[in-house]
Amino acid sequence: MLHPLTAMPKMLIKTVEEYQQYLPVNTSLTIDLVKSHIRTAESKWLRPILGKTLYDKLNSDYEAESSDPAHLDLLDMSRRAIVPFSFFLYLPYLQANISDAGIRVAITENMRSAAKWQVEKIDEAAELQGYMAIEELLAFLEENSSNYPEWAYSPPSAIIPSAYDFDVYVSIDASRLIYIKLAPHLRKAESDIARITSKAQLDALRSALASGSPSSALLDLQQYVAKAIAHRAFANGIVSLPVRFDGNNVTVFASQFPGGSDFDPRVQAENSLLQQISRQHTNLADAAESDLAKFLYDNASDYPEYEASTAYIAPSAPADTNTKASGWFFT
Repeated sequence: MLHPLTAMPKMLIKTVEEYQQYLPVNTSLTIDLVKSHIRTAESKWLRPILGKTLYDKLNSDYEAESSDPAHLDLLDMSRRAIVPFSFFLYLPYLQANISDAGIRVAITENMRSAAKWQVEKIDEAAELQGYMAIEELLAFLEENSSNYPEWAYSPPSAIIPSAYDFDVYVSIDASRLIYIKLAPHLRKAESDIARITSKAQLDALRSALASGSPSSALLDLQQYVAKAIAHRAFANGIVSLPVRFDGNNVTVFASQFPGGSDFDPRVQAENSLLQQISRQHTNLADAAESDLAKFLYDNASDYPEYEASTAYIAPSAPADTNTKASGWFFT
């Protein structure tokens, strides 16, 4: 018997028929060929999203063949991500025969190997499908959180509580994965803004927003604070996110492991370009903080906690945000 720590982890897909419900693979594919990749996909992409408690419950209910609708819905949403990601991991092995003679590509009289560009297209499609499914899974959990009390998630910011709110100030295509990846930077930016608002005023704003009934003055303050911390978090976080540049388009990938083997280093963004984006948003954050300081000072009577604090001082002149035109624009 295997030691509990070395026991083979369970999978949420056991048969090729279950696998084929989510990806039109050839009937010759067996579950044994992809099972190690299914386990990796669950560990790398699914478990961090569900959390250990909900992930373990989902596995237990699957093993028990639960017919509970909440379980079946979550199982379906989870498999939509697991299958394309596992296939994405399996694809490099699909056409290769690995033996003591080395790695060889199989070619028969009736069938030849796909061209490199064809394989890359499938690879990209599987990866994209997996990330889209994770986005859909997060949306599903948010909308049905009452059905899954084991899902222990809380927004990293009380001021900017969702990806949609973040997108108002910095465009991330309302991606929940990118929002989650920026979480530590968002927490730090929100904490640091207290040097301008005072901690007491920031706590008062957080409490009012949490209560669901903030005053109009506090809603005005939220807009200024949110703009500043969104740009600051993005400026500090962009360099740690995997980014690809294609023409004038910028794509930020929300990998669970930035810079890992998921991404072809030949198309990884150059650090100088990432630094350029970071500087642009640093400038925008500086300007937003100057606007916040001026707003508070000019309206101090509306914010008693700020007015009574040491943060209540005349704001300094705003920083010069003019930068050399680069041809790249970010909002």
